[in-house]
Amino acid sequence: MAPEPRGFIALTSALVISAVLLVLITGASLSGFYTRMNALRDEYKEKSYALALACATETLLALAGNPSYAGSATTTVTSGGVCYTGPVTKTGFFPSQTYTFRTRSYLGNSYTSFSVVANASDLSVESMSEVPSF
Repeated sequence: MAPEPRGFIALTSALVISAVLLVLITGASLSGFYTRMNALRDEYKEKSYALALACATETLLALAGNPSYAGSATTTVTSGGVCYTGPVTKTGFFPSQTYTFRTRSYLGNSYTSFSVVANASDLSVESMSEVPSF
């Protein structure tokens, strides 16, 4: 008669528990990695948004100094961001003339584009909305 195998259930249980723990630990470490990447993407989007706002403000300042400013300018900032202002158009008739232009910023794979409409007489912003692209 052959001896009965002993410890088979204990060995199988240890292997199954080890495999389950390995899967759980791997999943937890990957979720931390993906959370970090999402946070970084959110931070780049916030900075890109602020850069597009700064570009719109810079365009308004240029219009204050030169009412015939044409736009189509690119600005590079030290943090690696790039901001572009499209052509500035003046529409309407006095006293309700407006300047219309678009800005686009790029920083760390995040883009933000704005369409801006400003009153030509006092350069107050009548509308500013984020647009998909231009």
